Amino acid sequence: MPPGRACARSLVMLPSRAGAISPAAASHLPASSVSRAAALAARAGLLAFAFFLPISIAGMQIGLGVAAAGVAVAGALGAPVWRRTAPIAWPVLLLVAAAILSVALAWAAGTRPAGPFRATLWKTFLTPLVVVAALRLERAGDRPDSPRARALAALAAWSAGAIVVGAIALVQPWTGFDPLSWLHTAPIRTTAERAAWPGHFHALGFFTQYALLPLSLLPPLALALPVCALAPLEPWRRALLGAAAAAAAVASVLSLARSAWVALAVIAGVLVVASARAAPRRVGAWAAAAGTALGAFGLAVPGIRTRVELGSTLAANADRLLIWRVCGEVRADHPWVGTGLGNFGRVAGPYFDRLAPGWLARSACHDAFLSFLVEGGPLLLAAGVGWFGLLAAGFLRARRAAVDAGDRLAAAAAAGALAALAATLSNALVHDVFHSSESAYAIGLALGCAAVLARPAQGLRGRAATGARPPRAAARGASRT
Repeated sequence: MPPGRACARSLVMLPSRAGAISPAAASHLPASSVSRAAALAARAGLLAFAFFLPISIAGMQIGLGVAAAGVAVAGALGAPVWRRTAPIAWPVLLLVAAAILSVALAWAAGTRPAGPFRATLWKTFLTPLVVVAALRLERAGDRPDSPRARALAALAAWSAGAIVVGAIALVQPWTGFDPLSWLHTAPIRTTAERAAWPGHFHALGFFTQYALLPLSLLPPLALALPVCALAPLEPWRRALLGAAAAAAAVASVLSLARSAWVALAVIAGVLVVASARAAPRRVGAWAAAAGTALGAFGLAVPGIRTRVELGSTLAANADRLLIWRVCGEVRADHPWVGTGLGNFGRVAGPYFDRLAPGWLARSACHDAFLSFLVEGGPLLLAAGVGWFGLLAAGFLRARRAAVDAGDRLAAAAAAGALAALAATLSNALVHDVFHSSESAYAIGLALGCAAVLARPAQGLRGRAATGARPPRAAARGASRT
């Protein structure tokens, strides 16, 4: 028996407090049953991860952990879990390797990690690979387009969670309703700026900081929107994705996070450009309708108008300028190896104590590229830039191939991935999108689902090239080319 299979079978025989399988029964359990159970666990965990992504950090972590465990067990039993991961594998592994090396080099230079959690912050960067592996786990009887069907199911699960959050965010600015307080986990924490909108609140959803809400919503929104608008879907699936995109956009606007408004405009612009060749009239109509609706909504909310006026002043950004000044000084003292990924808060304490005693926001630089430079030196910065560049190039190739083949679902997914990357880049200029687990997980879900959807099923490629219609499959919305 192969070592991996023997190890996985031994896991089945581990006792548990609640009805463990006896060793005698486990010895007769075929490895294929364990592999099927691992695949089911991976898929169930992925659906839970997608649903809880806009709702609960604990829920999303547990769901992703279950998915990763299922993938690991299936891989130990010989399942090909890491094949066909283009175009995301090399960019993700490059960034992970540079992040690990940054911690090791900084430690060797005398800067010890702040703790195990910060030293392993890079683990969230692996999310796209886990998502792809869970979606591509094969079982007997799977159709060629089953991975795409599972990716659409994951998007549907995210849509359900986004609609829940959108409904809550729609009433929060006026009522101050805080679901965490209602669940007796914490009181209301963040009110809107009194000078901007007296007596009103940020839309927080279930999070503790208003900026986290759009960071967790925008990447999947960028994928759901073009799939809804351009791909051949059943009416119920199109309605679900459309409602989720609208709910996520409204929640992002009501968060009063200025970067979210810019990111929404970036998403719309990229989708118009990336999809113009495939369906110029439909894309233009959707973009015009969405832009008009969001613009009218923004003008109708007094707090948004005031925040735009006051948020553009230098005084309103003094806090970020202070953080960037501290980051510059830390960078000057650690020019080549940096402080190690996730270790800025520990090193920067004396700098903040000198420049702004009592300042609390010390976790990172509020700019993903500056944080990479300060914490990992030129090496980590280059890996971060390469992550964006390689992913964009890969999805551009995928979009061109899909458009040439007439695969509307793949073309829409590739355009959505490009929009998600552009929104992430926009937010990365003023937020630490890789240091926030909520943001990193959202990026991972969007890129992982897009990578699967943008790759036509093997049985569909020949028909896509000739324009023939594929057979009816379990994808429920797989491309009709």
